[in-house]
Amino acid sequence: MFHLRYLFLACFMCLAATVSQACDEWFLEKKAVAGGSGGNPHFDVMCDGSRVSEIQLWLRHGYVTGLKVRWSKQDADGVFNTTQEKSYGSTNGFATQQILFDPNELITGLTVYPNQNPRRVKQIVFQTSMDRKVSLGVTAGIADGKADANVGTGYPVGVWVRSGTEIDSFGMAFIREPERINLNVDTYPTLKDARPKLKNMTPVCVPVRRNEETTVKLSETRKHVDISKWDWRVGLKLGFKYSGKAGVPSVGETGFEVSAEASFGLGHEWQDNNERTLVAEMTKKFPASTYEDFKAAGRLDSFTEVDENGEPLLNVLVVPSYYEANLDLPYKGTMELVYRDQKKLSWPVSGTYTGVLASTVNITERYVNVCPTNVQN
Repeated sequence: MFHLRYLFLACFMCLAATVSQACDEWFLEKKAVAGGSGGNPHFDVMCDGSRVSEIQLWLRHGYVTGLKVRWSKQDADGVFNTTQEKSYGSTNGFATQQILFDPNELITGLTVYPNQNPRRVKQIVFQTSMDRKVSLGVTAGIADGKADANVGTGYPVGVWVRSGTEIDSFGMAFIREPERINLNVDTYPTLKDARPKLKNMTPVCVPVRRNEETTVKLSETRKHVDISKWDWRVGLKLGFKYSGKAGVPSVGETGFEVSAEASFGLGHEWQDNNERTLVAEMTKKFPASTYEDFKAAGRLDSFTEVDENGEPLLNVLVVPSYYEANLDLPYKGTMELVYRDQKKLSWPVSGTYTGVLASTVNITERYVNVCPTNVQN
């Protein structure tokens, strides 16, 4: 019988989603601008999945005269290639400096310092997820009015620049970090959809000794790996891990662990591996009087195989089984990102529930003279 009261269910929802590549300004963090108000304004953001991968500075007379910004994007083979370069100000400085970002490196801190007079950008300081702190520009004579960025997810997609022949002000744009993520599912799998099936575990055969308690331990582990591909337009990282058991202790228990972690980058395609492990365990004890009870009842008289003392061999053959259902079932719903100002970004999603549904372990036992040759001892 399939005992619903002993079911234990866990699902990891494999999402597949696509959102518009339009770059709505409210979707960006862009508050770190420092410097003067001269020059012409530039706001350059790449919304096709590219990220800022390199910034080069030209310096002269204690401030920044020019900037070159490079964007890169991951191709189908996982290689990052330059997608766009833009220059601001002039390149007639007497020194150059640059910062290169690793494809997986996020910006965890950004501070922009102005010069005193004229009001220009003097220094830009980056802190990154790879424990780097990089200062570009001139450190001496920094004026008040620095700007600290709200870096959001740390994924840089653009720059804010005012420039003429010099860099008057500088800031960056990052993908915003959502305050919460809602998944509204419209369709759910049912037990009928899962179609539980009876699964046999590996049989065990052990000897029953005179005046000794006999213990049989059974364990079965099944592993399954789901490989999914994701194509997201938001910077996001999700982690999931759960484990547990269900059943009746000392009679039969089942347990499983589902663990998965997926990283999503703006416009990149990622491969997600979800490993599911089902562990079915039980311990069965037979009393020390079992052998004597069988002998007194004459149930050993027909046994032909004997032990070293000439006593008939008595073995117990235990065959365990349980019900299992794989929940590789489709669903549809809506994914919603909610931000601090309560603005929302939502889009339809579809995917597959993956998990394991298992019942308590059932066993059948049989006493035999000789254990089968293909059974574990």
